[in-house]
Amino acid sequence: MKFNKIIGKIDQKLIAKAEEIMTHVFIELGARYDNEHIGTGIGGDPLIFSLLYPVEHICTLNIPTAATDGRRYFWNPKWIIKQHKLGLRLICAHEAWHALYMHAQRRGSRNPKLWNIAVDYIVNGVVMEDLKCRKLDPKEIFNKNLGRYMTLDQYSILLKNPKAKIKGFEDIHPGDDSNVSDVKLPSPNEDRELTPAEKKELERLEKKVSFFYADPDIAADMKRPEKIYDYLYNLLPKCPKCGRLGVYNLKDKSKKKQVSDKKKQKDHSCGDTDCNCEGEQNYQPKHGKGCDECSDGFDIFGFGSTLDDHMDTDGTEEKSAQRYQDAVDTARRMAGNIPSSIEDEIGKLTAPKISWKDIVRTKLLKSRSGNGRNDWTRFRTRPMFGGLLVPKRRNYFAHFGCLLDTSASMSKDDMAFGLSQLCSLDERSEGTIVPADAQIYWDDATKIKKADKEQICQVKVVGRGGTKFAEFFRDYEKNIGKCEFLIVITDGMLNDMDIVEMKNPGIDVIWLLTSSTSFNAPFGRVFDLLNS
Repeated sequence: MKFNKIIGKIDQKLIAKAEEIMTHVFIELGARYDNEHIGTGIGGDPLIFSLLYPVEHICTLNIPTAATDGRRYFWNPKWIIKQHKLGLRLICAHEAWHALYMHAQRRGSRNPKLWNIAVDYIVNGVVMEDLKCRKLDPKEIFNKNLGRYMTLDQYSILLKNPKAKIKGFEDIHPGDDSNVSDVKLPSPNEDRELTPAEKKELERLEKKVSFFYADPDIAADMKRPEKIYDYLYNLLPKCPKCGRLGVYNLKDKSKKKQVSDKKKQKDHSCGDTDCNCEGEQNYQPKHGKGCDECSDGFDIFGFGSTLDDHMDTDGTEEKSAQRYQDAVDTARRMAGNIPSSIEDEIGKLTAPKISWKDIVRTKLLKSRSGNGRNDWTRFRTRPMFGGLLVPKRRNYFAHFGCLLDTSASMSKDDMAFGLSQLCSLDERSEGTIVPADAQIYWDDATKIKKADKEQICQVKVVGRGGTKFAEFFRDYEKNIGKCEFLIVITDGMLNDMDIVEMKNPGIDVIWLLTSSTSFNAPFGRVFDLLNS
């Protein structure tokens, strides 16, 4: 195997050594599934070979390990040379499964770090399943050739309580600043030399790996990354001020307030050491991340490793699915093993998707045509020349009601994102947007004549308390008039008792979720805006 491209100045001997190692791996992968006489002796894998070999491979030192955007693969030659042969073979499968499941395309606007962890549980789980099919012990092989891993149950314990002592991970210390850095490495495909600071950061990352994410016994209902993401997302804390995810305030805040007179003199922009501002005017978040509320907290994402970097991609699901289907067909001809879930997964990803906009568009067209009702007070003029009286259809503006969740769990970005979706409605859509948290603010409702940016920006945001929406579905008609359909913009974090009290209003209800959380609506249709 020869690298298609070399990024940066890299020793040619190092490149040649890495190419030789990768060549041996590809030769083994290209053999029959039951051929245990070459390489590591576990047999070939034509499917992985078909996914990896024909595409572009790039050699770069911009990353500590490997990376993929679903179309190309990036490799650090130093890292390749350090790996056990079987470990590198497992990582090749890891990379291929990321591409096959189109994880880069499916992330959407989800939190990148948490999504990377969720998809790693999926791909490492598939690799472990393959080892089981070969009558091998995945736990032993992973620990010996890649290092220790944390199961989904163990990681959920860590998210619930970072101070919890987990067997085998006693060396993890919350608040360890060695896991945080301000230096950001360039993109794997950025062709330039690393700065001294970036080289130092790369060395730190190469030594940083303390565990990665895998589970040989993952539950059947957690076989999709979206499910794992939702499960983990609901366990994470969220900064009430800036919305930063996964930061735990484990330090004593009272100590932060104890500022010496010398530090006050240095920090105060006012220059008055007797004032009470305690330097907060010049406060700079630690490591440049978060706000003054969460910057000194412990970042849960600072530990662990995803084995590789997950990059964004500009490829479409349709083109990717066709390429992967070709790889499956090639693997069959080469007597490879095709997991039964693969074709189902490709089918799900390429199946036609109906968005909430399609539902609303159909509803609007039906409403404007009079819902099939004829208007006998008016007649079509052209047929009248032939002596025919053909009634016109009733035609009017479609009116909708919108409930905007303004509770404390909804950040400003969540509300802005949800409201921006209404701009997809055309100019003949009149609506009333009602803010709500623990109560429905009918008096602060905003009526819009057309769903454009200018009018939507006039929406009032009041509340910021809890959630109680049952009243909206019961009393909307007497407060905002009849509606063709209702839209609810929320993060899905509703009170269970409130959901029980909700009564079906008898018209279409469309729930637009601004965060990927598990939510079962009592009626209507739910659409995840992050995954649509």
